[in-house]
Amino acid sequence: MYTHQQVKGYADQKNLSPGTILWSSEKSLEEDAFRSGAKNHAAINFLRWQDIGLELHKGPGRIPEEEWGDYVVAPGKGISMFIKKMLPEGMAHVEAGPATKSRKKKLKEDFDPLVERFWWKIESGQPIPAGLQLVFDGVPPGHCTLTVAREMTVKSFLSLVAQIQFESAGSDLLGIAR
Repeated sequence: MYTHQQVKGYADQKNLSPGTILWSSEKSLEEDAFRSGAKNHAAINFLRWQDIGLELHKGPGRIPEEEWGDYVVAPGKGISMFIKKMLPEGMAHVEAGPATKSRKKKLKEDFDPLVERFWWKIESGQPIPAGLQLVFDGVPPGHCTLTVAREMTVKSFLSLVAQIQFESAGSDLLGIAR
């Protein structure tokens, strides 16, 4: 797990600046890229209004499937990812997961909140569907976005994303000490 400062140092060492394309149909992914998802899937089969920049007009929540053809994903918008497994600001890494209910109950005595973050990764070397790219933006540090090379509908974007193989990269327990 990397802190914001550690991943910023890593990005500087690798000469990653905002706008750097990490993966496209012309460029191979040189190392794994990570996403926080659900326990049993990478949570890449939907977009939220904030993922396409419309949270101020549409509010929070997912874009309904029946509206996927009505809205577009612009370059720079899309699925949030990271170049390393990242600690949320202010949280500490408690231990690697998974954890049993009894273990979580015990840890909650010392950490509030205590969360289990499930990680998914795109393995390096995997080809990307034409029209997609992974762009480093560094906000927050280590952040990148699986986005489009040119504007397309949410439906088209998600159908391309569905072609990418994500695999489980384990879980971690994170928390704030009481």
